[in-house]
Amino acid sequence: MHTKGALVEGNKVERAVTGRTKPTGGNVGIWWQGNDDLVVQRNEVSGTGFNGPGSDGHGFDSDADNNRSIVQYNYSHHNDGGFFIAVSFAGAPTRDTVVRYNVSESDGYEVFGLSTATHGTDIHHNTVYADGRVVEVKPPLAGAGKYPLGKVVRIYNDAAGVTVRDNVFLNAAGAGFDGKNGAIYDHNLYWGTPQPPTGPDHKAIVADPRLASPGSGGLAGYRPLDGSPVFDAGVSVPAVSDLAGTPVPDAAPDLGAYQRAVPLPEVSSTFTPKGHLERLADRDPDTFWQSVPKPRFPGTVDLTYAVPRTFGRVEVSGSPDIAFDVQTSADGRTWQTRASGAKQAVTLPEQVTTRRVRLVVTGEGRFRIGEVRLSVPAAAEPYLPPGGVPVATSSFVSASALENLIDGDPGTPWASASTGVTFPGDVTVDYRTPRTVSEVTLHTAWAKGQGITDVSLQTWDGDSWVTRVDHHLIDWPSSSATVETSTMRLPAPVSTQKIRLIVHKANLEWGNLALYEIVTR
Repeated sequence: MHTKGALVEGNKVERAVTGRTKPTGGNVGIWWQGNDDLVVQRNEVSGTGFNGPGSDGHGFDSDADNNRSIVQYNYSHHNDGGFFIAVSFAGAPTRDTVVRYNVSESDGYEVFGLSTATHGTDIHHNTVYADGRVVEVKPPLAGAGKYPLGKVVRIYNDAAGVTVRDNVFLNAAGAGFDGKNGAIYDHNLYWGTPQPPTGPDHKAIVADPRLASPGSGGLAGYRPLDGSPVFDAGVSVPAVSDLAGTPVPDAAPDLGAYQRAVPLPEVSSTFTPKGHLERLADRDPDTFWQSVPKPRFPGTVDLTYAVPRTFGRVEVSGSPDIAFDVQTSADGRTWQTRASGAKQAVTLPEQVTTRRVRLVVTGEGRFRIGEVRLSVPAAAEPYLPPGGVPVATSSFVSASALENLIDGDPGTPWASASTGVTFPGDVTVDYRTPRTVSEVTLHTAWAKGQGITDVSLQTWDGDSWVTRVDHHLIDWPSSSATVETSTMRLPAPVSTQKIRLIVHKANLEWGNLALYEIVTR
């Protein structure tokens, strides 16, 4: 508590909070409050106990009044409350926390919890294995009960400025991802989830990440194998090295906690002197190359990479009065201009993948360059689908937000009012742009008490509603917090902008019907 520039490193914390004698409250494996510029790295935290929602139980906690904490290179596993939580209160907000290059394995309840009065939490390049382990809290603890994994990312109250980028989520539990308060999801990989949240992610990858042996225990199981889709698939965010100490390269980084080794490029130029040209791409901002007093313009600077690099932006640090064109080549002989007349930085019209990049430099007099850096720009705003955000409507009186049905999160429910429910009623989703629909899956929890049991499916053909599935009957197997699914398959795929559920019957044990998510494929 109350430090500046402290380092918490190399610790192993096992089974914290599991032997407590107090039946209320909870705690965290590694916990800090009231600090500036704290670094928490290369720790292993496992088996932290839990006492139900709101009692912490995570591996790591950036608590009230922390500024610019960095949580990196840690191994978190089997913590019953989750991997990481940021919590605070209005009088002492926690700001600008970075959580990067960590592995979370079989952590419970919520992997990331971002709570009240926290601002600017940046979650990137983590590998998360969420196997859906159900956490059991036994009496006499106040939170006694069973708790399945509810969310991979949970955002409470007014927590804002959340960015989730370049992560690998192996989500066998199908747990949800909160997208509220302007959260940005960008270039993450999702695998094992019944419905990955592809909507709110700018470039979701839905594929097996091909890791060595995830879930087997130990960090070695989370290294990508040859042919993994995580390679060169990310956006550029500030970082020096990965979990293993491998430098993060120019251009598109790999996803997750581990980065392939990428050699620095070879640098050549028509400018003189020729010595120290390697400084233009050594990733060291304190080194530079300088021309002779009267260089001959235009001149070229060539970067040749050992492996193809994907990029959409070029940044040049150094003399502000030089201008440059950006060119690329497939063979080193024919060059294509991608951007012209740039100074300091330029974003290309589209991303390019190549091994050869050339700057054609113009200017007057001696100049110097500190670094030429390629990058893939990160998104600055939440993803907005083409045509706008889908809209859900219903003839039933609602007791909760209808948008929960289409938020990409099967853990957030919509429920009707608990009185006055009559059948038939309808629920309609307008996706704003046409999509091909082959099947529709309904997600519901506590289904024997509030699940739909008889439903028809219609699609809009531009003029009228067409029934595609008539009286789909559902016999939900249980009534618990576990989300269950039922799928309606169309006789043939249909291109449509809108779908409608006609609800003929539902379980009304508590007076209402409920639906957690409507998913089309």
